[in-house]
Amino acid sequence: MSDSRQPMSPLQFRQVEIAKREWEMAMDSVSEIVVLLDASGRIRRCNRPLTLLAARGYRELLGMEWQVLLAAVGLREIGQEQDGVEFFHPPSGRGFRAVTYPFAPDSEGPGGAVVTLRD
Repeated sequence: MSDSRQPMSPLQFRQVEIAKREWEMAMDSVSEIVVLLDASGRIRRCNRPLTLLAARGYRELLGMEWQVLLAAVGLREIGQEQDGVEFFHPPSGRGFRAVTYPFAPDSEGPGGAVVTLRD
């Protein structure tokens, strides 16, 4: 099966760049932690609140196993609710509720999940 997509024009490419940057700014502005995981549980994207909690740079977080990062930053699971998992972060005294939103693979790419942590 051939790929019927046409190359983007410079204007279209610039519009995509602007939309991407606007989306990144929006995600970095919310107080919740938002993480995009691949099908194996590795971080593909995350917002600024995660970099602050983890005290690590964005690029350092990419590719890390989500469960390994949770342990490394000291998040301890303290319970499960119907719609999420409760965590406690002893260094800051903050509690978080994690909700996972899985998505199935499609023709554009593999599946994975979006995880939000709200305190």
